[in-house]
Amino acid sequence: METEPHHKKRYLWLTDTHLDKVFPWTLARFILHIIKEDPAGIFLTGDISNGLLTCWHLKLLARFIKCPIYFVLGNHDYFFHSLDGMHAKIRKLCAEHSNLIWMTEAGIIKLNDEFALIGTDGWYSAENGNPEYLRFTFDWFMTEDFRRMPSMNARIDKWRAMADWSALDIMGKLEGAIAQDYKNIIILTHQPPWIEATRDVGTILEKYWLPYNTNIRLGKVIERVMGAHKKKHATVLSGHCHTDNWIYVSRNIECKVQRAKYFGSLRNEEVIWI
Repeated sequence: METEPHHKKRYLWLTDTHLDKVFPWTLARFILHIIKEDPAGIFLTGDISNGLLTCWHLKLLARFIKCPIYFVLGNHDYFFHSLDGMHAKIRKLCAEHSNLIWMTEAGIIKLNDEFALIGTDGWYSAENGNPEYLRFTFDWFMTEDFRRMPSMNARIDKWRAMADWSALDIMGKLEGAIAQDYKNIIILTHQPPWIEATRDVGTILEKYWLPYNTNIRLGKVIERVMGAHKKKHATVLSGHCHTDNWIYVSRNIECKVQRAKYFGSLRNEEVIWI
């Protein structure tokens, strides 16, 4: 039986739920399970659904689950949409449902006196492998902006620019949380910021997967900021790779990657006490 730590609140973290792939009765059981668990909040680290259904699924969760739902978007959440079009829909949805918090635009969230929550969608930075293999992934033709670009090199430049933007976004939020004297900062993002947080290193497919599975530029910024503040601690929660992993990047940085939660495993969330 799970024992509640003294004076701590219970949060549930899920990633890569891919709710577009589950049966309606599985989705209903999932929502009922969350309601029964009665968490203080939910962390969703991307690939909630596909772009056609992400807003509908978020709206469904917000209607029945009353606690705050802190989320970032993953690559699948943009499928069948443009980037700006999806962002506009997400902003409108969050304006209609106060318990939906899109972390990319939410700033610094106070969880308690010691813990702050920040986040950004992120994107893979097409590094540490052969980026030419990205032509064999789905994202470039499932997302409108990338499909219309003239070449794979143009797409790679765009993805790296998106990775750079996510790094700058987190740098500002992380420095802000430290300036507000939070001892612990939780960072939500979709792609892991370090290759060691994936299962790809040392495999025969690492040249294919590493450019797709990591946002190296985000990791470098987190290391630089946290390296100047040794008494603070950062925990990165991410997904995308569909496998569990947990690494310590340094004495004050850890990164957790959680396996995908869809079909029969939607209820295998991780409990985080804060």
